[in-house]
Amino acid sequence: MKLLVKKPVKLEDGRHEGKIIAVRYRTKPFDYTDLEISCEGMILKAGYPTMVMVESKLGLLMKRFGIVVAEGLSVDPDKLANRDCEFVTMSKVTGRGTFANIIPDSVKPLSPFVQEEPIGTQMEQVDTRKVGINASQQPTQAQGPGSSQGTQEIPKGNTTP
Repeated sequence: MKLLVKKPVKLEDGRHEGKIIAVRYRTKPFDYTDLEISCEGMILKAGYPTMVMVESKLGLLMKRFGIVVAEGLSVDPDKLANRDCEFVTMSKVTGRGTFANIIPDSVKPLSPFVQEEPIGTQMEQVDTRKVGINASQQPTQAQGPGSSQGTQEIPKGNTTP
């Protein structure tokens, strides 16, 4: 088999646009979730520890893409695949050459996203005009406006009691 020798492709440092083409998982040397991002004919990788918490790198990435991340919910990083994104690269010089590295915290959606519904939970609607009533409680006459329970009706359009 003959292979064509190509000239090296250099990606300048800075902001770029691309598409997440795959989400891969690895366990060596640690558990990592890698995004494979296609950009200008190259495939770059951005790695995140495979631990999802509300404020972990992977959790924050998923939130930037509109995936609901909350304690107790199940999330699927594979939902990041096939999404357009933007990111920032910085060159890294090694003994094998100079490589473009994606700054993981810079990966974000290219276009506005739609917030996804959480998996396995039911969202309750809360009347934010009522102050002092739990979402599961129904107001009673004793809890009505001006009662001694501390509940106060806020008229529409006002943001303070």
